[in-house]
Parts: sequence; C-alpha cells; structure tokens
Amino acid sequence: MRRLFRRSGVGIAVVIGCLIAPLVAIASAASNPAISAPATLTVLAGTTTPIADVSVSTGFSGNVRITASSTAGTIAVDAVTGVTATLDRTYQAGSALSGASIGFEGSVAAVNAALATLRLTTASSATPSSGTVSVWATRAGAAFDPDTGHYYEDVSALSTWATAKSAAATRSFNGLTGYLVTMTSAREQLFIKNRVKSTESWMGATDTAQSINTAVGSTVYADNAAAQGHWYWVTGPEAGVHFADQTATRVGSACTPSVVAAFGGAYNAWYQGTPRICDVTLRDYAEYVGSTRQWDVLAAASEVATYVTEYGGRSETALEQVSASIAVSVAVPPSAISNLAATPGDTQVSLIWTAGTTGTMGGNAATEVVQIQSGGTWSALPSSGSGPIVTDIVATGTARSAVVTGLTNAQSVSLRVCVANAVAATNSNVVATTPYPPPDAPVDFTATPGNRALGLSWTAPSLGGAPAITAYRLDVVGQPELSRDLPASPTTATLSGLVNGTAYTHRG
Repeated sequence: MRRLFRRSGVGIAVVIGCLIAPLVAIASAASNPAISAPATLTVLAGTTTPIADVSVSTGFSGNVRITASSTAGTIAVDAVTGVTATLDRTYQAGSALSGASIGFEGSVAAVNAALATLRLTTASSATPSSGTVSVWATRAGAAFDPDTGHYYEDVSALSTWATAKSAAATRSFNGLTGYLVTMTSAREQLFIKNRVKSTESWMGATDTAQSINTAVGSTVYADNAAAQGHWYWVTGPEAGVHFADQTATRVGSACTPSVVAAFGGAYNAWYQGTPRICDVTLRDYAEYVGSTRQWDVLAAASEVATYVTEYGGRSETALEQVSASIAVSVAVPPSAISNLAATPGDTQVSLIWTAGTTGTMGGNAATEVVQIQSGGTWSALPSSGSGPIVTDIVATGTARSAVVTGLTNAQSVSLRVCVANAVAATNSNVVATTPYPPPDAPVDFTATPGNRALGLSWTAPSLGGAPAITAYRLDVVGQPELSRDLPASPTTATLSGLVNGTAYTHRG
C-alpha cells in the first residue's frame, strides 16, 4: 500500500486574540493522483470547525472514492450533487454525511465540492485532547479499508468454492491482483459486512490436503483424511496460515466432534460448532454468513451466489491511492481574568488581577499577556526594551501582579490583560489611569508651642495638574508613636500628648 501526502511548505498565519496561531502547511497539487490537506488543525472544545483546504487532484483516471475518519470528534460533509455515500447504508440523497468515519465517491469535481464542506465537531469536555483526521482518496469501484490497506469487491456469480477461488485470482483492481477474501480479525470482518457484503460469500479457507499443501509449498498432509479438521487460509498473503483445528472421537458408527480450537491464537468466527467434521457429506470449504457475522462450511459441489475478492497485502503498489493525516489539537477556552486594578506611580502603573482556571492545549497552560492601547489598537507589552514594558510579574495561586514602566507622566494610559491559547482568547476589564510623580512636600510649615501640644499649619504644594492630595503624613523623628496620617483638609493640625519643655523634630 502506498500513501502519499505532498506538502509545499506554504503557510497561513491566523491571528487569534492576543496570540498568533501556528502556521498551517498546505499540500501542493500534482499531475499524478494527490491529496492536499493542512498538516495540523487546532480547534476549540465543544465547537464545529471547518477543515479548510482539503482536496484531491485531477490525476485520477475516473471517479474517486473518499474514505475519511476521525479520532478527535465527529466529521461531516454536506450532501453534494453527484456524490454517492459508500460507508453509510442509511444515507439518503440530500442528507449530510457524518460520523467517526464517512465515505463517498464521485467525480473529482464532485468529491472536492463535498470536501469543501468537511468539518469537525468536538466534545465540550475536550476529551480526547488530541487526535487525527485521516482522509484517503482511492480509485472508485471497490471498498477500501484504511486499517488493512486492502480493497474488497463483491462479485455476483453463482459458483462453487473452487470456481470462485480461480475467478478471484484472475481479477485485478487499481494495479493489485485479486484473491478469494480472508478474514483475519473481527474488525476486518465487520468492515466487510458493513461496507461490502451482508449476505453469504465464499472465503479462501479449506481443510483439503491438496489446497493446503499447495498454499504451504510442501506436503503437510498425505491425504484429505489426514487434513480433515485442520483449517488453513489458502489464498492471498495469508496462504499457508493454519488458523483452526477440530478433531473427532469415533467409536464404531458414533462420532463425537471436539470444539473448534483456534490455532496459534488466530482469529476464528465459526457458527455453532462448525466445521462439521462428523457429517457424512464432507464439508471442506469455508463461507462467510453475513447475517450472523460468522463462518460456516459447505461441500465441494455447493454453490453460493456471490464471492468477495480482496486486493492488497502483496508486494504490489496501488496505482491511485493517496492519503493525508491532519494532527488535531483540542483546546479548552481560557476562563476570564477578573478584578484588574491599577495604581499609578512615577512613570509607571502597578497592576493586580485574579486569574481564572486557564484552558489548556496539549497540557500547556494558556498565556496571560498585558496589553496597552494606543490609537485604538491593543498591543502586547514586551518585557524589555525602550518605551513601556511590563516587569515584576508575580503569580501566587490565582493572584497576579505586574508593573508597567516607561510611561510618560501626566498622560493617560489604558491597560488590560488578555489570556489566550491557540484558538481562543478572553480579555479582562480595561483600566484607565494616569502616572504622576509623587507630590512635593508642603510649604510654609510652622509649629506653634502650647501646653503639652503643638499647633501645626502648612500650605499645600502646587500639583501641576496631578491628582488632588488625599492625605498627609506627619512624622515625629525618634518618636514613631506620635506619627500619624492627617486628612487633606484642613491644612492645620494639633499634635497633643507632648511633654512641656521637650524639643520635638517633625516633618509633614
């Protein structure tokens, strides 16, 4: 099996909130069959996101079959004229296709029209937090199973097992040689039932000596009596693989069969104790019964209306088969920041805020960015350089603090904090404030002695447009117990509780 995904390295940058999303690689088209798709996709949990730029080239010789699957959520496409569903038996014309796996076929133009509507819906819990969307484009005409890399074709022809085996070996598809189907896992068998054949069909298994010896390439059993009950795959890449045994105890005319046992842990799906080793009419050829999803056995002369031809698994290369894999990251949106507050200072502003429980993507916490507004545009503040910068960022639990420096005094500034991951962002409240230098000291400060007290008075300093004074601080040197805060008005105060005859040094 060959899987091609050609990428040109062209990128598209997408701005999301306060971050820039990773570049998305876009594949290039080619004259040979090719598929284009983004290399990565980051989506928000609980949303539906278009998967852009998925298309196939015109290098296919005819109609194209698309098989798509997702481990990151549900994928879907809209119904498009000229497209036929291939994976969903309940699909009706005019309805959208959706599910963990979808499939459809049509002309290159028709399937590209459907792929243009491809979208991914994720769970709100963001479980899983990552996954893959895979898209295969193959030649139409046979069912393609991405898990095995094989093709399966239902052939309507009333035939015995031997006739079906020979006929399957003469068929070819997409550069691959056919063989009577083998079913080596429950998943493969379910795929065949759901996508290929739901009734009975011959399989490439028998317990006859000649077929077994030919498949193995040596004499394993001398005759059919010795081979009876020993089941082998005799077609395709599994030819010669021993997968089941049944024995019988015979006493006179009585025959007691054993339970069919898997050989070497191989997959088996026999129906109610078959093979029937004790039957008078020997049943040496395996068939698949779709209605029960189990296996049965029939005689050499029995005829079945259809058989399934399988292609792949040999040293052959499919001619028209390409695929793309999109790595998906599912992000939880970050929760909002609250209580942003600002305290202006001399050419700086101190900020405090409360962080939420930030969303994650791939285990990495979302990023908090302090932003400044200039000319109506918000931009992130750097942590170094000339001009305004953000420094002294401290995080304790959900408590945050930072200092924005390099501001111009007496000029108003608007600040906010943005928290974002690769797909979503949320902003805090906006704080507008104006940095100013600290006010000058009061002037004309006087102290008038009294009985165990001093009468104080002063003149407020010139503010030069700075915010009004809200309080004064009186310090008594050497006697901090007498120091106190004073209201902004009036500009007088009485310092009492003093000792007469004692000198006091104070400043306001």
